[in-house]
Amino acid sequence: MAVIGSVYASLYVSSLSDSAVVQALPSEVRDIAGESVGQAVVVSEQIRAGGDSGLAQSVTDAANSAFLDGLAAGSYVAAGVTAVGAVVAAIFLPSRPRTAPDRAAHRAKVTTV
Repeated sequence: MAVIGSVYASLYVSSLSDSAVVQALPSEVRDIAGESVGQAVVVSEQIRAGGDSGLAQSVTDAANSAFLDGLAAGSYVAAGVTAVGAVVAAIFLPSRPRTAPDRAAHRAKVTTV
């Protein structure tokens, strides 16, 4: 799960940083918005309270887009891990339980060792 979160966070920050709207913000504000989508919404609300609702909406849109970019990439990573796990399980796990003679032979091996 940590890998998925790391992929998400990395892509969120990267996508948000690439936004022209966010690049126009002061560096302190940009850093706060880059911490999380929640912080970006707080920044947007403060900008709106300052009277610039157009910029506030643009910051919210950039944060939402960056969030969805990171979420999509994290979901692809999770799907890949799940697919690899399914293939490993299909290859290495038995498709049927052992039959009674197989169990007896296994017990005989264990007791002789």
